[in-house]
Amino acid sequence: MNDKKTNINVFIAYARKDVHYLDQLRIYLKPLDRNKTIKIWYDGEIVPGTVWDKHIKTNLHNADIILMLVSAYSLASDYFYDKELVDAMERHNREETIVIPVILSECLWEHTDLKHLQALPKNGKPLKSWDDESSAYTNIVRGLYKSLELVKKRRENRAKAIKLAEDRKEEEAIANRKAEEEQRLKEEVEANSREEESKLKDKSDKGITKEELVDGSEKNIGDSSEKKSNKKIILIIAGIFIVFLIVIMKVTFRENMITKFSGHSSSIRSVAFSPDGMTVLTGSADNTARLWDLKGNLIQKFTGHSSWIQSVAFSPDGMTVLTSSADNTARLWYVK
Repeated sequence: MNDKKTNINVFIAYARKDVHYLDQLRIYLKPLDRNKTIKIWYDGEIVPGTVWDKHIKTNLHNADIILMLVSAYSLASDYFYDKELVDAMERHNREETIVIPVILSECLWEHTDLKHLQALPKNGKPLKSWDDESSAYTNIVRGLYKSLELVKKRRENRAKAIKLAEDRKEEEAIANRKAEEEQRLKEEVEANSREEESKLKDKSDKGITKEELVDGSEKNIGDSSEKKSNKKIILIIAGIFIVFLIVIMKVTFRENMITKFSGHSSSIRSVAFSPDGMTVLTGSADNTARLWDLKGNLIQKFTGHSSWIQSVAFSPDGMTVLTSSADNTARLWYVK
């Protein structure tokens, strides 16, 4: 995690009157920032003369974790409440980021969209209420650090999903090329056969007997037969090479494959990783959805739809899954 490319982007949203808490929090986060575990961004990074709203939106969109410093001042801020909080929660619900409320002082944060989230410091006790503020800040940093593992798992799962999609696309391309080549060879053989039949028919129409056709073939088209024989040999060699190439590509594909999920009796139409990255959900044209572990073992089968399943999704807590089907219904299931 010391590679700059693996830095986890942390966006801090706050109200101007809470800047003291921001400055203190940055001090306690400094060890993680220094060793490149995280990269902190707040609006103090904006260069004078630039469009500040654009910079805030860009960095909020790129954030892996968003710390919302919550107080009566921030909840009273239209920009904090109507812009930053709304955008942050939309990304959180799509599992593109993790929103963590940091309660600075007593306020009605439980009456906002943040009420469903685990807050810091511990148990959502306002930072200002702690007898020892250093303990409160340390508790916040330790809580943030635990969330870094979830961010890393999500990155790994996204990379795996992309790799699986690319591998599947490549396998389909190989199969299509093989089918096209087989069709081309078939059409060429059929064309040659029709040409031979046409020549025989033309000679037959001219009154040439079968024996004469044979004699004529032996005497007059020896060179043609030799050319056709050579052509067949070339086609056979080409066919062998194509089959060999396909085998090599399939072997390479299998060597790069992590896990194979097999069990559906028809095509898979939708897949999803669980929030913790430990299971995979698939929906199929066989009218079922299935839950698997990362080794490809079946955990749970969801049956009940009367037509193929179009999409699947996990709830944010991973306790339920949602399936939608061409039977005009969506169904919510408990995960055992």
